[in-house]
Amino acid sequence: MTETELAAAIIEHCDRLGLAVHHCRDSRKCEGTPGLPDMIIASVYGIMFAELKGPDGDTSADQDMWLYTLHKAAAPYAVWRPHDWESGLIQNHLAWLAGPR
Repeated sequence: MTETELAAAIIEHCDRLGLAVHHCRDSRKCEGTPGLPDMIIASVYGIMFAELKGPDGDTSADQDMWLYTLHKAAAPYAVWRPHDWESGLIQNHLAWLAGPR
């Protein structure tokens, strides 16, 4: 599974759960501080920031600054890789964000 396939799977799952999701393919092309996590996922129960990486991808210095800032702000964030989808970890995070069913 590539990072692009992972993003598509997450977006489809968010749609099924009724979650609002925004995917920024390349934050370097957006205005503002570079390194913004790839996805912002929200519901009435909370918000989550997710950086997506391929199996061997590493975060950049700009991404690390965002992740540090989100951590200090106590904002939920994750770095997700294909194995996190395959293990069900991502689906569990999204189910938590979707709230009681």
